[in-house]
Amino acid sequence: MKQSLNQIPGPLRKVILFRFVTCGAALLMLLWVLLILRDWKFAIPCVAVAIVFFVAGLQLLADCTENNYITLKGVCSEVERTGFRKRIKSICIKCGELSVRFPNPDCYSKTLKTGDHLEIYVSCSAPVYEMDGYQVICNTLAIGKLQ
Repeated sequence: MKQSLNQIPGPLRKVILFRFVTCGAALLMLLWVLLILRDWKFAIPCVAVAIVFFVAGLQLLADCTENNYITLKGVCSEVERTGFRKRIKSICIKCGELSVRFPNPDCYSKTLKTGDHLEIYVSCSAPVYEMDGYQVICNTLAIGKLQ
């Protein structure tokens, strides 16, 4: 089991850790609500958030230990940003002869720019669409930069 956990790539480990830490924070908030406010109505959202993030973390951990993900490596050819806050709206990478677009990627890096070498992890069951000459994948598990 420990060997399979050590084989999980860094960006995926980071996402799994984030989900479990969020679950722990929701449980701490639940404890605080029950001890200080003593009201069950305010505790229900904390329980819901904890359950959702715990299940999502376990599901991603199971997928990673069973190698149910695909790694796409390529060069970032385009970064589309929003107007006001400059968040990443979509990215396009060049993988060999294919161009793959990821709308609304789950990366919060504002330093991502054209020419960066990226490693994108996608679920094996993620649907792939074709639009405007690009292969479009809407679900990403994690995004990492290569040095």
